[in-house]
Amino acid sequence: MSEDALSLLNADTGERVAEFYGYALHDEFLTPTATWQFDTGERETIARLRQTLKPGTFVQAALNGVPHCTGPIDKRPTKSSRGGTSMSVAGRDALGIAVDACVDPTLVFTPGTTMGDVFQQIFGPLGFSRLSTTDIFNRLAMSGKNPASGSQRVIQAAQSIPNYKIDIVGPQERYVPDGTFTTVPAVTEIYDPTAPKSIKTLTLDQFKPTPGEGTFEFWSRLVKRFALWTWCSGDGSTLIVDAPNFDQAPSYSIVRRLGGLGNNVEDGEDDIDGSEQPSVIIATGYGGGGFRDRVTLKVAMVNELVGCDANGHILSAVQQTIDRFPGIHVLPIRQRLIDLGLPSRFNHTRSRPRYLHDDESRNQGQLEAFVQRQMAEHQRRALPLKYTLDGHSQNGRAFVVNATASVQDDVLGISGTYWIMGRELTRGRDKPSHTTLSLIPPYCLDLVA
Repeated sequence: MSEDALSLLNADTGERVAEFYGYALHDEFLTPTATWQFDTGERETIARLRQTLKPGTFVQAALNGVPHCTGPIDKRPTKSSRGGTSMSVAGRDALGIAVDACVDPTLVFTPGTTMGDVFQQIFGPLGFSRLSTTDIFNRLAMSGKNPASGSQRVIQAAQSIPNYKIDIVGPQERYVPDGTFTTVPAVTEIYDPTAPKSIKTLTLDQFKPTPGEGTFEFWSRLVKRFALWTWCSGDGSTLIVDAPNFDQAPSYSIVRRLGGLGNNVEDGEDDIDGSEQPSVIIATGYGGGGFRDRVTLKVAMVNELVGCDANGHILSAVQQTIDRFPGIHVLPIRQRLIDLGLPSRFNHTRSRPRYLHDDESRNQGQLEAFVQRQMAEHQRRALPLKYTLDGHSQNGRAFVVNATASVQDDVLGISGTYWIMGRELTRGRDKPSHTTLSLIPPYCLDLVA
C-alpha cells in the first residue's frame, strides 16, 4: 500500500476492493455523517465492481489500513462516452442509516427514561449496539496512535450495551515546539466521567417523536439538551456522544514562514466574517407564551466576539438590550475567548440582538444548553481558517477531526492553537494526496459555556 493513501476495503473481510485513481473523503464535526467517493476508469475493474459493489454493501474507507469511515454504499454511477468509461462509488458512514430512517412515531418515553433506554429502542433496530461517551479512543485509533497505551474501563450500560470510557494516564507521546513527539512520563489526557456525564444515565422529561422525524434528528434533539453531539467511530462499530475537546495539546504543526524554513502549507485562507453574528441571544423556554411577562425561563448570552470590548466588558448598546428583560439570567462572559484576543478582531458598536424561544427547554439547564448551542453555531463561522497540506498525515499521525494544531502563518499574521473542525482528503488522476483542514479558534464551538 502506498504511503498516505485511502483504500476502499470490504467491511467484512478487510480485503481491498480495487485500485482507484482518485478519491475524496469529507468529515465535518457538525455534519451527521462523513462522506466518501472513489473513482475508477479501468474497464475490467468497472465490469467486476458493477457485479459486486451494490448500494447497501458495507465498505470501509481506510487510510494506510486504518478505518476512517465505515458504512454502506449509497451510489455507484457509471458514465460512458467516446472518451471512455468511468465509475464512482460513493457513500456515508454507518450513521447515514439513522439519518435516512425515521423513528417509530408510536414510541412514547415517560418521565425518568434514560438516554440508554432511548438508544436501545431507536438505534437497536438499525444495527447499533455500542455507545461511547468519549471520542478519545476513536481519535487515537484513527490518527494512528495506539489506544492500548492507556487503560480502558468498560462499564455495562442498560441491557449490556458497552459504554466505553478511556483514561489516558501512562507515559505518552507529547507534542513539543520543534514539531516532533517525545515520550514523557506525564498525563496527556484524562477522561473525566463527570464531563460529560454518562449519557446512559441522563434522564429526560416525557417526550415522543413526531411522524416523519428521522432517527438521528430525534436523537440529536435530545442530546442537544445536554450540550452534546453524536458521530460515528471510524470503524463503524460505535456511536460517540461527546463535546469538542479544545484543551488537548496540539497534534499537528501548520507552518508558513516568510523565510520559507519549515513551511508545509500548500494553500491557506483566513475567512473572517462578522455577518450573522448576534451581539446577544435572548431566549425563553417552555411555558409562559414566548416573551410575555409571566415567562419564568429566560436566558441571555452575550457574543464575546462582537458584544464585548477587548477587555471583556459588555458594550453599552448590548447591555441596554439585556436591561429590557428584568430578572433574566445572563450567562457569564467566557474569559478564555477574551484572553485569545478575539474581540479585537472586530469593531462592532451597535447591538444586533437575536430573540429565540424553545418549548423543549423545560428547565434552566436545558435552556442554557440551547442558547449555548445557538451561539456556538454563529461563533464557529466568525474566524474560520482553511489550510491545504501535502499528504494525509504528519509525523506518522493521520489528520483527524476534533484534534488541535499549532498554527504559525507569517503571511496571514496568524499564530496560536486552533481546533480542527473538518477535513477533506483528496487524490486525483496524476494528482498526489492532499488534506484540507478547516480550523477555528478554541471555544468558538463551545457547546458547554
